Amino acid sequence: MTSYLDVFAVAAVVTFVTTPLVRRFVIRAGAIYKPNDRTVHKVPLPTMGGMLAVVFGLVIWIGME
Repeated sequence: MTSYLDVFAVAAVVTFVTTPLVRRFVIRAGAIYKPNDRTVHKVPLPTMGGMLAVVFGLVIWIGME
C-alpha cells in the first residue's frame, strides 16, 4: 500500500523530469507563442510544455493509486 506522500513524490519527480523533454518536443513541433504589441512577453515561448508534463505526472499518480 502506497501512501499519499509516496504518490505525490513520484508525480512531482515525473513532472520535473518530463518538463524539459516536453519543452524540446514542443519547440521542434513548432508550437511556439509569438508575442505581439498587446502582450507582456517579448520573446517567443513554447506553449504547452509545462501542461503536458503535469498531465504525465497526473497519469502516473492516478496509476499508482
